[in-house]
Amino acid sequence: THQRAAPHASAAAALSAMSEHKKKRKHGKSDDDSSRKERKRIDKLNDIAAEAKKEARQLKVQYGDLKRASQAEADARKAEFLRALAVVRRQADDDRAAIKETQEAIAAKTIELDDLKARHEELARENRSRRAQLEEERDARLVPLRDEVVNLKAAHMADAPGARGSDSAGT
Repeated sequence: THQRAAPHASAAAALSAMSEHKKKRKHGKSDDDSSRKERKRIDKLNDIAAEAKKEARQLKVQYGDLKRASQAEADARKAEFLRALAVVRRQADDDRAAIKETQEAIAAKTIELDDLKARHEELARENRSRRAQLEEERDARLVPLRDEVVNLKAAHMADAPGARGSDSAGT
């Protein structure tokens, strides 16, 4: 940008030199006061215009520098934002993968749990059935024993001395 400004600077210098040359130039006797004043005014306006052009070039260069600096800062902020966004996206992807893995593990464990519950219910039914069967077998074995106990008690009562005495006393 400074190299671009150089041709304008030399043009401004040339314009300024011409202006100085015009000021120094001797004017003929035919020139009156008003035309000298007019030339001085024109020279002054040319100098002001040259200075304004020089300032405009400097402002344009400064604007370009500021614009580039602003763009560089915006690019740096954008790059930082994109890096942060990439980190967040990677974390979100990792979290989604972990959630999916957890859901798959839960599904597998749910199936396993359902199988265990079904097996538990089956074993409980088998246990109840076996218990009922064992109770029936026990009761079936106890019936003759109970009958024998009843018979033994009856026989014991019949053989008992007090039982006979009460029978003979009553006759």
